[in-house]
Amino acid sequence: MNEAALDIEADGIKSPFGGEIKQLKPAGSNGEIIMDYSIYDVIESGFDKVVLLFEKIWKKILKRHTERLLK
Repeated sequence: MNEAALDIEADGIKSPFGGEIKQLKPAGSNGEIIMDYSIYDVIESGFDKVVLLFEKIWKKILKRHTERLLK
C-alpha cells in the first residue's frame, strides 16, 4: 500500500507576522497554534504522514507545544 505524505514548511520568518513564524501563532481558545489546524486538515484529507520542515532553533518550541497539548 502506498502512503501519502505532505510537507509543511514552518521555518520561514516573515516580516508581515512581526518577525515570527506564522505557523506558531496562537489561533485557538485552548492554546492551539495555526500549525495544529494545518496538521488536522492534512490528516482529515487522507494523508498518512505529516513531515514538518523547520530550522533547528524551533525544535524546542514545537516540542514544548506538543507536550503541553498532550497533557
